[in-house]
Amino acid sequence: MKKALAIAVASAFVAPVALADVTLSGKVAYIYDIADGAQDTANLDVDQPSFTVAGSSETNQGYTVSGSIVWDGAFDSHNITVGNTPVGTIAIGDVSGALDATGDYTDIAPEQGGFGADGNDHFINVTFPSFNGVTLNVSMAPEENNAGGAENAVGASVTYTTGDTAIYYGMEESKAFGTADDDTEVEMDAMGFKTSFGGVYLAYEIGNLKEGANKAKYTGLAIKYAMGDITIGMEQQETDVEGAAFQREGDDAAAFLASSTVADADVTVAFVNYNFGGGLSSFVEVTSNDDSATGDATAIGVAYSF
Repeated sequence: MKKALAIAVASAFVAPVALADVTLSGKVAYIYDIADGAQDTANLDVDQPSFTVAGSSETNQGYTVSGSIVWDGAFDSHNITVGNTPVGTIAIGDVSGALDATGDYTDIAPEQGGFGADGNDHFINVTFPSFNGVTLNVSMAPEENNAGGAENAVGASVTYTTGDTAIYYGMEESKAFGTADDDTEVEMDAMGFKTSFGGVYLAYEIGNLKEGANKAKYTGLAIKYAMGDITIGMEQQETDVEGAAFQREGDDAAAFLASSTVADADVTVAFVNYNFGGGLSSFVEVTSNDDSATGDATAIGVAYSF
């Protein structure tokens, strides 16, 4: 959130909104993909372009309040967050569940890769005040969640942070595909570790997914090194499935998508990222995926944030 809206624009809002600190930000990114066995393609980044309108203020009781709406082709990310309350910070809307609110330490590549047991969005997440470096999150989503994210779900996570090192464990449970009358339980848990020293970042994660009789194990490893405006890095993500490939729910729990198929995979991504400053950055990324029909692929991307 870098650029405040002009006073003339802010004055168009009703009085209670005008009292808030309102900001506007956005991002657009393009990627040129070169994949083995396929034609070259120029793509708009899947989550871009997007812009975010956010506001923050303080209540009469001293609570901090913020809200944001993200548009990336649909209003699929929105929330109200109330902080500094007696129980900590309460986030409501399309928000990260307890597992999604921590971890995902090995997801560092600009485009490909990503840890498979990073959790889903829920409807309510409570972050309790940290004590001696320990932070606890609990979350839930009702049986019918029209705000976005998983349905009929609960989650919890605990994170311990000391300096540049962090360790976490989290879990969530939900009904398969978000249908209240489906008795298939979906269980996910993950734990991980990260640390930084002398410009080096290291992370390792393991996770499990169980949906009925189907099971999958995820393993993630990541390393990167920053030298001024240049960052070089690598992540490796492995998925081992017991039995045949199976479908799992995603952030849109009611959607039954082929993209959510869980199958054996071994993905390695190496990248170089350069930050030009002023919101402009670019990257080159090479991916090896033994579960892909195209195998190795190279991506060149450019992004601008404001």
